[in-house]
Amino acid sequence: MRCYISRAWRTSPSATSCRFEYHEDGGRGRPPFTGIISWHYIFGVLVLCATLIGCTSYPRYRTGGAERLREVVHTDTKLTTNDYIRLGLILQDYLGKPYRGKSIFVRGVDCSLFAREVFKQFDEIELPRTVHEQYKMGREIPYGHLAFGDLVFFRTERNKVSHVGVYIGDDRFIHASTSRGVIISSMSEKYWAQRYAGGRRVLP
Repeated sequence: MRCYISRAWRTSPSATSCRFEYHEDGGRGRPPFTGIISWHYIFGVLVLCATLIGCTSYPRYRTGGAERLREVVHTDTKLTTNDYIRLGLILQDYLGKPYRGKSIFVRGVDCSLFAREVFKQFDEIELPRTVHEQYKMGREIPYGHLAFGDLVFFRTERNKVSHVGVYIGDDRFIHASTSRGVIISSMSEKYWAQRYAGGRRVLP
C-alpha cells in the first residue's frame, strides 16, 4: 500500500486540496480508493481541536456561578502555607450550601453559623453564635490590612452590625447570603461598600 500526493499539488503548492490514492497492488491497476482532502476541512479540524483543548474544564468553586478562591496574600499572621490551604479547602466545601431553612434536603447555614463552623473546623476556635458577639472577638484590622481568613462585618439592618463573612483576598469575601446561600461577593460592590462595619482577626 502506498500513498502519494498528486502532481497538481507538487507543481502548485498554492492549491487548496491534494489528491491521495491507496494502491494495494504495488501501484499497478486501478486503485481501490481515491479521494480529495480539502485544506479548508483540515484547517477546520485543527481549529476544532484547539477549541476543545482550550475549553478543558477546571475545578469550579460554586457561588451561584463559577468562581475561584483567589490567591492568598500572606501578611503578619503566623499561619503557614499549609494552614492557608487547609482553611481554603474548608471554605470551598461550604460554597453553594443553602441558607439556613431554605432547603429541606441540605442542612443550611446562616452567616454567623457559617463563620462559627469554619473556624471550629479549622483550629477549634470557638466563636459566639451571634454576629453581634463575633464582632467583639479578636483584634480590629484596618480595611487596607485585611488578610485571608479575617472576619468582615456589615451593617445590613440600619446601624446594627448584622452580617459577617470571611475575607479571602482580592477585595472579596465568602459569606452566607439569605437569598443565594454561601457565595463569594466583592466588597467593592456598592451594597457592601456602603454597609461595611469593620474587620476582625481571630486567627493567630
